[in-house]
Amino acid sequence: MEEIKKGNKGLVITVVILSILVIALGGYICYDKVISNNNDEKTESNKNNKVEEKDDNTNNDDDNTNDNSVNFDFNELSSTLHSSVQKDNITTFLSKCEIKNSNTNEPPETEYTNIEVSNNTIDTIINKLKTAKSIDKNVTYSWFGCPPKSITYYISVNSNNQSQVQNQMIFSLNYANGDDILLVGYNQNGYAFHFNNNEEINNIIESLQ
Repeated sequence: MEEIKKGNKGLVITVVILSILVIALGGYICYDKVISNNNDEKTESNKNNKVEEKDDNTNNDDDNTNDNSVNFDFNELSSTLHSSVQKDNITTFLSKCEIKNSNTNEPPETEYTNIEVSNNTIDTIINKLKTAKSIDKNVTYSWFGCPPKSITYYISVNSNNQSQVQNQMIFSLNYANGDDILLVGYNQNGYAFHFNNNEEINNIIESLQ
């Protein structure tokens, strides 16, 4: 009888030990899953953070890009200029400027001679402007007396009165003091078209016929 009790007691101890092992193993598995999930979440979070940081850096690079050039709609320019010369009194012409006196105490007296040229000069000019390496907008310019090289191309009313020419001007083209720049007046804005060198635009206005 005593041997049976000892056997039962040993069985109970064995069952208890096995139960403890099962519980411990189950706890380890659960703990391992929790750690694994947390690590996965951290890894995914780090990945997302890296993507966001990359996106932020990309945006910053775009924001820090310094580009003074503007997109210019040459198709609109062509359409506007060709339509303009169909209107009464609006034509394409060269205006040659001559200084009549050079008294330093007074503004120089100037005289203008206008010569009409073909409407095809519109396309010649646009094709040349398209080859510019960069374009600046909102440029203001003026001269004391005659403009550089004393010549301007206009699409306006052909008049000896410069006020009338300026008031009805659709388009103007001038040289700048810099030899590699053409200045354009259009749509109430001033533009500077920059070229690689002066040879690209040398004599371009004088050659319009």
